[in-house]
Amino acid sequence: MKKITCEMCGSNDLIKKDGVFVCQYCGCQYTVEEAKKLMVEGIVNVTGTVKVDETDKTANFIELAKTAYNASQWNEADTYCTRILEIDRNNYEAWLIKGKIATHNNQVENIYSEVCINYFSKSIEYAPQEKTDEIKKLLIMNLFFYLTPHYQCYLKNLKAITV
Repeated sequence: MKKITCEMCGSNDLIKKDGVFVCQYCGCQYTVEEAKKLMVEGIVNVTGTVKVDETDKTANFIELAKTAYNASQWNEADTYCTRILEIDRNNYEAWLIKGKIATHNNQVENIYSEVCINYFSKSIEYAPQEKTDEIKKLLIMNLFFYLTPHYQCYLKNLKAITV
């Protein structure tokens, strides 16, 4: 019997639900016509380079990362960003979110400011030209947000020493 193999993840665990075939591993959906094309029997030899389009998966992870970030779930957002970067190392949105997370995670220690700047820099490097100014503004705003409490603490301590 021929098996249907998901072209996104390679799983054979597909079920028919509401008129479409749904991969139980990655959630990818196929119409009946698409599922027929995915049926394989025996060994299939492939030569050359095969590239799997994971644009939908990346877009889904971006939305999940943004949702987690907006809910202040920094670790969850960071996990999604890492998964995105495993698929696409040049995804500027994932680097941007990681930069914003680094800012929020490190309110107490100044040690991670270099990490934060590195993430924002990668976001600027990979972003489309029309997005770079916006990202630079976010970097400045995030660093200001991060550094302001430290600066206020510094001024407070300085006043205590000089009085």
